[in-house]
Amino acid sequence: MRVCSPPTSQLSDSKPGNKINGHQLSRDRVGIDSHRQLGVQMNNSMHSVQHIHDHMAKYLQVPASCISRCSKNYVFEFLESINSVIHAEIMSEIRQSLFYTLIIDESTDISVSKILTIYFKFRDAASAVHKTVFGGIVKLTSCNAPAITTAVKDFYTLNQLDMMKMVMFTSDGASVTLGKNNGVAARLKQSIPHSVEQHCVAHREDLGIVDDWNKVPMIKEMETLLRTIYTIFCRSSVRKGQFEEIANVTECEAVPYSYPYYVIIWKKGSQKMNSMNGLLSILLHLHHSYEFGTENIEKLVNKYRQILVLGQARSSGQNIMNEMELIVSQYNDYKYLIVEKIETKSLKTFQDMVTFSSQNAERYSVVSQLVDICAMFQASSADCERGFSLMNNIKTKSRNGLKENHFDMLMRIKSHLSSGKEVNLDKI
Repeated sequence: MRVCSPPTSQLSDSKPGNKINGHQLSRDRVGIDSHRQLGVQMNNSMHSVQHIHDHMAKYLQVPASCISRCSKNYVFEFLESINSVIHAEIMSEIRQSLFYTLIIDESTDISVSKILTIYFKFRDAASAVHKTVFGGIVKLTSCNAPAITTAVKDFYTLNQLDMMKMVMFTSDGASVTLGKNNGVAARLKQSIPHSVEQHCVAHREDLGIVDDWNKVPMIKEMETLLRTIYTIFCRSSVRKGQFEEIANVTECEAVPYSYPYYVIIWKKGSQKMNSMNGLLSILLHLHHSYEFGTENIEKLVNKYRQILVLGQARSSGQNIMNEMELIVSQYNDYKYLIVEKIETKSLKTFQDMVTFSSQNAERYSVVSQLVDICAMFQASSADCERGFSLMNNIKTKSRNGLKENHFDMLMRIKSHLSSGKEVNLDKI
């Protein structure tokens, strides 16, 4: 196997006296930290042990006996240490969150192994911002609904997660996951009656475009024309240059040679959430109706009663009003206060409303939880699609022998670093 040497930029970044996470590092400490980071960033952790040792030798004296005893397991231990810290932090945050959305999708990697990718959307207990994180990958024995359901439940048991906190299950539109009677969502709902299943809007839009595309004769002719143009110009650099010249003469932009007739735009969850901002304007037109939404609030409370924290509503409502009356009273106060803030432009987006709810959780104890559940919903499984792209970057043809455990660790560390976060070296 080919051994890849580390890039020069990675070798030059770690110098004696550098600061990582605000800590002044000694010469020995810098060498150790550089050792760890190289094992992750190079994406060749199993084949670059000697290069890492050569780099370590710049900062501290490595005994020859130590080098002779080191093998690929030496770097693997560094990965295990980094992964264990990141994994523990993520799972701890999910356990402490009140609710979350489960996002899954299945695929096949370069070695034709069936892989289930798992993501979670939740809100950290100490923050008002919802985030989507990589949970893990699971190797499937088969891609049918019973096997996927069993894999999901085993993942929950292994990581000690509470399945009852799941408020939404999001996946693509495959019948194996969202089948009405025997899909994964239907099987999970038997144990989690309040869970809501969501067909990814990007996949649904794709299916709708294809169906409509086939119904319009002129569109079919356009598709044939585009296919012909694509076939003529895509495989020849000379013809491609001629095509770009034609585009320049006609003052048109030359479209990249991707799929020629339709493109799916995988939007981030935050962009999807912004589409809910229109819901706020509805309140402006309905705030004159005092009873508007009362029945819906009662239905929501009854639906999520198993996971809502109603203790405060019960204790504060003793000898004054019953539980539901107190919740409805909270909702009415909350509704009119939100309308007032929208009119004064104190709140402009749905995220602003979510932040306001979390900041006033004591005053609106139950309503703030319902708003949190609404903000937890994930309309798209685009995070899983981006996870597949990351998976293909890690497990390539030259690295098709990666084991599931090592693959899962690299995916988690890469996802963690690509999101702009840092590894806590003190914990490692």
